[in-house]
Amino acid sequence: MKKILVILLLILSFFPLYGQSYTTVSDYAHFASGFIISSTSYSTIYMLSQNEWLSIGISSGLSILCGIGKEIYDLKIKQTKFDLNDLVLTNLGAISGIIIFKININNKKIKNNKK
Repeated sequence: MKKILVILLLILSFFPLYGQSYTTVSDYAHFASGFIISSTSYSTIYMLSQNEWLSIGISSGLSILCGIGKEIYDLKIKQTKFDLNDLVLTNLGAISGIIIFKININNKKIKNNKK
C-alpha cells in the first residue's frame, strides 16, 4: 500500500511542472478518468483472462481511445480546441492505474507462492 501511495504522490506532484504553472479541476478530472477507465478495464480483463499483457494492452488502448474521443468531442461539438495537455493527463492517469493494479497482482502472486 505504501508503494501505491508513493507512486500516486510522485505522479500528482508533476502536475504543476507539466506545461503550465497551475492546474485546473479539468486536469485532475482527466487524470482521474484515465485512472478509472484503465484500472477498471485492467482488473476486469485480468480476472477473465489471467493474461497481464492482454490486460495492459486493452486497458491502455481503451483509455487512449476515450481520451482522443473526448478531445474530438470538444473540437467538433463544443467548438473548443483539441487540448494535447488533457490527452497527456488522461494517459498519465491510465498508466498510473495499470501500474497500481499490476503491483497489486504481483504482490498477490508473491503471497500465494509463499503459502
